[in-house]
Amino acid sequence: VDHYRILDRLGGGGMGVVYRAEDVRLGRKVAIKFLPEEMSTDEEALERFGREARAASALNHPHICTIHDIGEHRDRPFLIMELLKGETLKHRLQTGPLAPDEVVRIGVQVADGLAAAHEAGIVHRDVKPANLFLTDRGDAKILDFGLARHLEKAKPDAPTATLEQLTSPGTTVGTVAYMSPEQARGEPVDTRTDLFSLGAVLHEMAAGRRAFDGDTPPALFEAVLRHDPPPPSRTRPEVPDELDRIVAKALEKDRSVRYQSAVELRADLERLRRDSSTGAGTAEKKGPEAETRRRVAGVAILFLLGLALAAAAWWFLGSPKAAADSGQTSVAVIPFASLGETEGLDHLRLALADEMTTLLSHSPSLAIRPFTQTRRLSDDPDLDRVARDLRADILLTGHYRGADDRIRVSLEAIDTRRDTVVWRDRVTAPRGEPLALNEALSTTVSAGLLPALGLDAGSTPSRPADPEAYDLYLRSLALSGDPGPEHERAKAMLERAVNLDPDYAPAWEALAQRLYYDALYGEGGREAFRRAADARRRALALDPDLISAASGLILMQVERGELTAAYRRAEALVERRPDSGAVHFTLSYVLRYMGQLEKAKRECEIAYDLDPSPGARSCMLPFYLTGELDRARDFVALDAGSHWAANARAAIALREGRTDEALALWRRNPPDYLGAGLWRSCLAGDDPSRVRELAEEFERELIELHDPEPKYWSAAIMAYCGLPDPALRLLERALEQNFCSYPALDHDPMWSPLRQDPELQRIRERAIACHERYEEIVAPASRDS
Repeated sequence: VDHYRILDRLGGGGMGVVYRAEDVRLGRKVAIKFLPEEMSTDEEALERFGREARAASALNHPHICTIHDIGEHRDRPFLIMELLKGETLKHRLQTGPLAPDEVVRIGVQVADGLAAAHEAGIVHRDVKPANLFLTDRGDAKILDFGLARHLEKAKPDAPTATLEQLTSPGTTVGTVAYMSPEQARGEPVDTRTDLFSLGAVLHEMAAGRRAFDGDTPPALFEAVLRHDPPPPSRTRPEVPDELDRIVAKALEKDRSVRYQSAVELRADLERLRRDSSTGAGTAEKKGPEAETRRRVAGVAILFLLGLALAAAAWWFLGSPKAAADSGQTSVAVIPFASLGETEGLDHLRLALADEMTTLLSHSPSLAIRPFTQTRRLSDDPDLDRVARDLRADILLTGHYRGADDRIRVSLEAIDTRRDTVVWRDRVTAPRGEPLALNEALSTTVSAGLLPALGLDAGSTPSRPADPEAYDLYLRSLALSGDPGPEHERAKAMLERAVNLDPDYAPAWEALAQRLYYDALYGEGGREAFRRAADARRRALALDPDLISAASGLILMQVERGELTAAYRRAEALVERRPDSGAVHFTLSYVLRYMGQLEKAKRECEIAYDLDPSPGARSCMLPFYLTGELDRARDFVALDAGSHWAANARAAIALREGRTDEALALWRRNPPDYLGAGLWRSCLAGDDPSRVRELAEEFERELIELHDPEPKYWSAAIMAYCGLPDPALRLLERALEQNFCSYPALDHDPMWSPLRQDPELQRIRERAIACHERYEEIVAPASRDS
């Protein structure tokens, strides 16, 4: 063929047949790729073939297969390529997954090659194991630019390959498994489509199986568009957490929160390779596969929102009594009112108030009401009632308007004890310059408001550096935290924000909270929970005084069963902030899981004395679990009128033998709220088969929660309802997850029907051992105190 002598056939695929040949002029071995004979008259195939030649010949990179020449022989076009010795990644994966360090090494090289292609304006669009070659020297090479597209020549509305085009002729279903969602939908693509495909390849190398699978093309399309693959460590525990994170980010369905460039992806892989080789930052290895999660928002509201998030929120709470005892002044920030022209600025109503709350939280002299308690107020709230309900010494209010390309914000502080305005100020900033707005707000807080109140400014808050990132952060604050489209939009904004400005702590904490919601209420499960913890650690590293992150990390450690570490951290916080009711509450939370109920009650009493606010409601549990039901009612009363309070009062009434009252209280709540339908059916004497059916459904929901305490709570009532099997299963699962249910088991009358059951006795012995193990840990601190 021309001046090339064919030596032997190397292989073939849908878009070509490849031969090993010798260039007789230069005396070198090359590879010749011919278009299949049956496709030589196919105009689309010819165009693809030519596209590959033009695209790849424009690239000269060590991780892209070099194209030397193009020609035609007997009406059949061919390419002359460098001859590679080795095997495709597809062939290599037939023997099993790769070691994590090899996955990272190959990933770095492929990302580097894609970065070069993207820099030249070329999108590959068909990154998959069959198009990645591993040479005998250990280098990865990108092959086959047959589907490549020059960005500058692509029409904005030009669709990508469709399902029919990609599955016949000449392409396999396997290609669909590596397509990005936008490619699968036939939308215009950019360089980020290659990053998604590379994410799928990284997943397959690490996990040993495809990220997306299906028996038919439609099933594969559904998987790519709708399903998130489990992290590779789910099947291979040796895969580090950081590689899980990189893969998950590359496989984001929304390309705006995916890696934005191959350079960015390569940098993260390089960082992981460096840290792994030095031992620094080596990721924690995971245990066996965790159970699947599904949405159980009802159960989570009581035990995870009501308990876990209470401490994070309550950290900022204060009260008149706390002000008297600790010198703190309690402040509540009210949503800002909009005046005049505010088009495009609606988000500032909540965002400005949230931002002022964060700025004020760094003053040790202030106890800040969590903005979650005020964000739902109307545009014209009754300020006297707000101050009374929130026990706030100071109300901070304001309004804003946009005019003449500027944003004007007016603020005032009202002393609710004297009903007087003690401070007023106005700040302005150019529209479209959010950093200038942040600067103005920060200055007026530190140089105006706090001195006017005679208070110390405390540490300097983390400051934003990127205007787009800060704008995204502000806009995310105005979006709902409930599961749904607004939550997803906010999460995408925050992902983008931390990518643009990785040193802004509040954005990391806001992202952590969104990811935590995903773990509790959505499908995020273990991966979302891990990412939330990572984000909180990042926030604390950037701003050690970001208290919500510090408290949130402790509660997440508790829910993971890391009680010793959580206890040490909580003890240190008590030493730092002994006058904070929230800190004592956090310590009580840890002690409760340890089975140290007497010590938990002591911390709850201290917290109550410092600040008897709604955040303290879950302190009813150690009293409830030791039979001190009157004191438990005191804490429930802090949140009177809520669904949570109705459920708690029903459980107390049941333990006192007042079943009619318990049934009436459970009938007030929706049937799907915390098992209310099951408890109503049980107490009403419904058909036993119906009760068992409800119990089985509720047990499935509970088992999927990573927090063990709800399992104990519900198991005890199931025991009372004559459902011993699910009750014992849930009790044992709670113990396995490090909820020490002793001495609660001995005090709780709900377990009376099973007292003589050998299985309960066996579980009780293990619970005693759990209690004693942690008693040895907390005893030295107790003796010191």
